Amino acid sequence: MGGGMGGGMGGGMGGGMPLSPPSQLGIVAAAQPAPPSASLVGSDPFVRVLTDAGPPSADASVIRLYLEPTTGALHNISLQLECPPSLRVSLSAPPPAQAGGTRASLPMLSPGGAVPISVSVACAASLAAAPETQLLGQLSYVDAAAMGEPRILSFRVSFSLRTLLRPHAIATPDFGALWGTHAAEAKTMANYACAADPATFMALIERSLGIAPVQTIGMECIACGKLVGSSLSVLVHGKLGLMNGRALELTLRTRNPLLSDALLRCTSETLQAGL
Repeated sequence: MGGGMGGGMGGGMGGGMPLSPPSQLGIVAAAQPAPPSASLVGSDPFVRVLTDAGPPSADASVIRLYLEPTTGALHNISLQLECPPSLRVSLSAPPPAQAGGTRASLPMLSPGGAVPISVSVACAASLAAAPETQLLGQLSYVDAAAMGEPRILSFRVSFSLRTLLRPHAIATPDFGALWGTHAAEAKTMANYACAADPATFMALIERSLGIAPVQTIGMECIACGKLVGSSLSVLVHGKLGLMNGRALELTLRTRNPLLSDALLRCTSETLQAGL
């Protein structure tokens, strides 16, 4: 990321963007601080970058980035995110910021608040492996002490694989048909607090992973989800009541072995936590 992004951003920022008067710029950006729930992902003596979860969407996971000056006004601000092949990323921001694709820019940002930038993340239509759960970012800007030379701040934004899952409501016969075509299987058997209660298991799968229940037959449960922004299905089968009700057998199927393994780890961790 270092060489490709640094060079591309530096050249575009240098002198092409005129500065508008402070009365028109920076007021909106500085009107509100970042929310208390936002987490710091990068900082230097002049600016902080924070992140928080945005409102849920059926088509994408939304992450909010906040750019917050700490000592004085910043000029010629440019934000670039590196998008891995497994994801599709799109930025949006309120005026006077301009955003599109994986880049956003802002002529000036005053201290006293933070400008929010929304990052929409969806999965690529086809995956060779599990989707990435980390974005690399680079912020370039000029401050009063920089004598016209841009400063560069690099940072990382991490998120959970579970944020990329969405419910996929289907009938039992459709689940059976998909089961045969999704041959990449990952399986485990372990002790879980919900192992003796199918209703609790299904509620946990739906609430914490966003995977839609399909049917419960006795102590067996099936559920289906998909990766957000794609038609890639995730099939879940739980066989409960094992080892005198202390354990369950969890089986996940997709069309990609690496994806199945990653989703099994995510699902198992969720069940263990009982969130």
